[in-house]
Amino acid sequence: MVPAMPCGPSTFRTCWFPLLCAKRFGYGLALFNPSTTISCFGRGVLFPYVSTIQMEIIEFVLYHLRPYGYANPLPELKSYNITARPPNNSVAHHLFRSVRIVCLVLTWPKNYLYGVKAISETWGRHCNRVIYYSQSKLSGVQGAETVALNVSDERNKLWGKTKAAFRHAYRHYGHEADWFYKADDDTYAIMENMRYMLRFHAPDTPIYFGSAFNLDSQIYMSGGAGYVLSRKAVELFVEATAEKSLCQHGDIGAEDFEMGRCMDPLNVTVGDSRDPYGRHRFFSLPLEYFLIPEDDDNEFWLYKYLVHSCKKGLQCCSTYSISVHNVSPYEMHFLETVLYEARPYGLITGHPPSRSLRKNRSSLGQYEL
Repeated sequence: MVPAMPCGPSTFRTCWFPLLCAKRFGYGLALFNPSTTISCFGRGVLFPYVSTIQMEIIEFVLYHLRPYGYANPLPELKSYNITARPPNNSVAHHLFRSVRIVCLVLTWPKNYLYGVKAISETWGRHCNRVIYYSQSKLSGVQGAETVALNVSDERNKLWGKTKAAFRHAYRHYGHEADWFYKADDDTYAIMENMRYMLRFHAPDTPIYFGSAFNLDSQIYMSGGAGYVLSRKAVELFVEATAEKSLCQHGDIGAEDFEMGRCMDPLNVTVGDSRDPYGRHRFFSLPLEYFLIPEDDDNEFWLYKYLVHSCKKGLQCCSTYSISVHNVSPYEMHFLETVLYEARPYGLITGHPPSRSLRKNRSSLGQYEL
């Protein structure tokens, strides 16, 4: 998922293919009309001008990645005696009510109109509540809840911004949240899959999940992929940062590393976010870095930081992956449309089959990689 905006005709072939819809419907914010993105992405038969890297990503997104609890519709096909099947999101809806997640998105004024608008129209809708935090009160995106923090937007003060955001979210919305997910404004998250992972963990237990890194024997969760804290973990964090005793005080510091250092003395458990097959679910870089093996991968910096080794190819990434970093607004709309509105015909997605269905092995092909 590589290029960020802008992307012009001179670089069309190297651009991420959602630009085709931008070219069709006009550049700028007109792209983000949900009806245009669904009609463009959702009814696509082929995607021209696609690089080999993008082919790998499209293959994974179309045939392997899915949001838990969404059973996509199946149109009728009379010649094969296939009856129509309506969409069914009852499982996802149940989890939405029972595993409540408040999303904290850290943003900057220069990214606001693009990143916040895209998140508000895509994955932010699947949070139980989403709040956007910046140094100053921002406007221009209808329905987006923004909060001004008394902390500079400078990158080296991201630690102070993160602490202030968690304090605000816990004090104002702690009563309506089981979990708190912190993300950047270029992160895309599949909230149904996050709820699927969290459903067996008690929010009153101090624990947090993300893409686990190790630096100088300090375990922490990568900030780019985002990390999710239980209600109890946030309670302890807010108390500790107010007392200025156990955690790094002041605003300056690497937010994700300092968060890891803060969690240790609070006895917050580092959760393992991998799926039962050992595949990763949080990704601190675009998907191509994980899906496409390279000869010199072992020398790449990422693999020196990951606590858990990552398999190569499609076995790198869970069917129920949760988040990916460095995602442009175009890509967010593409992912949202493909995951929730469109699938290759005949591919049934949604959630793992029941025990009774598992006995019939012939019915399981659609669930296997």
